Amino acid sequence: MKIGIETIYQDLALAENMDVYSNIFLGREKLKKFLGLIDVLDHDYMLKESKKVLNRLEISIPSLKNKIMILSGGQRQAVAISRSIYWNAKLLIMDEPTAALGVAEREKVLNLVKTLSSHGVSV
Repeated sequence: MKIGIETIYQDLALAENMDVYSNIFLGREKLKKFLGLIDVLDHDYMLKESKKVLNRLEISIPSLKNKIMILSGGQRQAVAISRSIYWNAKLLIMDEPTAALGVAEREKVLNLVKTLSSHGVSV
């Protein structure tokens, strides 16, 4: 039974060598049939859905095909938050969400938390 609780730990559990949209779907990848026989990753669907959730949260990342390793700390935090929100979190538990961030990035994350609250997510 899924009750809508997601957790974001201080270590964001992002795959550094993978792109943004793959991280949002990490462990919950969308599959489609290839030639009606073989399950393959549905990259187009995952990219489209990732854009939707990032836009909904007013998160700006230049390209969702960028590897996580080149993103700023605030952008990484935003990807982790987007992953939780995409899966319909009603309660988001965050462990020290601004601990390793600079002042500007900290502000962006705190504004994102306000946006989440305005969308009915308890943080």
